[in-house]
Formats: sequence, structure tokens, C-alpha cells
Amino acid sequence: MYKLSLFSLIFCLMAFLSCSDNMTGSEDDDDSENSVETGTGSFTVSGDLEAEYEGAAYYTVMRLDGELVSVRIHIAKAHPSDRDDSYSSTYSFLLMTDRDGEPINVSPGTYQVEQPTEDELTFAAYFTKREGDDVTGYHTRDHGGTLTISSSSDQMIEATFEFTLQDDDHPSNVEGGLITISGEINAECFGINC
Repeated sequence: MYKLSLFSLIFCLMAFLSCSDNMTGSEDDDDSENSVETGTGSFTVSGDLEAEYEGAAYYTVMRLDGELVSVRIHIAKAHPSDRDDSYSSTYSFLLMTDRDGEPINVSPGTYQVEQPTEDELTFAAYFTKREGDDVTGYHTRDHGGTLTISSSSDQMIEATFEFTLQDDDHPSNVEGGLITISGEINAECFGINC
């Protein structure tokens, strides 16, 4: 009986230890359906539109010959891994940078949010508000602001931001349709290139 109890104890201990890595959500657990942790983001919109939003924050990257060439930071109502066919959202938020295939380095620092330039690393911003069938889009155009990245790695970007966008329906030389967006993000990398 003593041998059976000792055997049972050893078996239970081995089973516990073999499961402990999977329970931590380690990166080696590729078989888990929900292995991606959802980051968080929130922002306030003021100006022609007044609203507050919070949701899942994530970013996607594109690599060319192993070099990072594009980053797209999103805040959405739900993380892509949690969406189903019934998913719909009242807003979309995107910050992106792309230098036509040239390698980029997204490290801590302050970046301009404006129309992309070839000279320096900048981010363009887009915001879309949906109410039923009515969709209003905003983007940087001739306006902008800053994105301040406080921490970044291959798996996470933490940042604050503030910038002004203009309604897509207004000509860029006509005042109006302006909103200011300010907030913070703790985004986790999502996708095959992370």
C-alpha cells in the first residue's frame, strides 16, 4: 500500500509539473486557441465629435527579408482572435507607418503623426465612426500631432498620443470637420510576423 501511495504521489507531482508551463500562457504553447493576450487602449475624441472609447489594442507588422518595414497599431471593440461572424463595431482606430519597403525601427521616442514623409519615420492616423449605415472617416491630411512611445519590444508597444484629424468629406483647404484624439495604448503584437 505504501508503494501505491508513493507511486500516486509521484504521478500527481509529475502531472502537475508537466502542465505548469501551459498554464502560464508561455510562448511555447502554440496549440492554445487563446494564446494571444489582448492589450488595452483608450482615447477621447473632441471637436466636431465628442466621445470616449476603449477596447482591445494590438499591432501588426510586415517584414521584408527579416527587416521590419510596416507597423499598424489598432484599437478595436474586440480583439481579432475574439471576433465571430456577428462582430460589428461603431468605430475603428489606426496608426500606421510604412516607408515603401525600407527598414524601420520603432523604438521609444516621440514621432510626428502626419502624412508620411520619406525623410523621417512618421505615423499616419485614421479614425472611422459608424452609426448604422452612416460612416464618417477622418485622417491626418494637413493636421497632426505626436505619438510618444514609452516602451517597445517585439511583442509590445506602450504609448500616448494626441493629434488632430479632419473629416474626409471636407476639402483640406477648408476649415471644419476637425477632431482631436488623445489617449494611451498598451498594444500587443498579433499575427504571423510577431
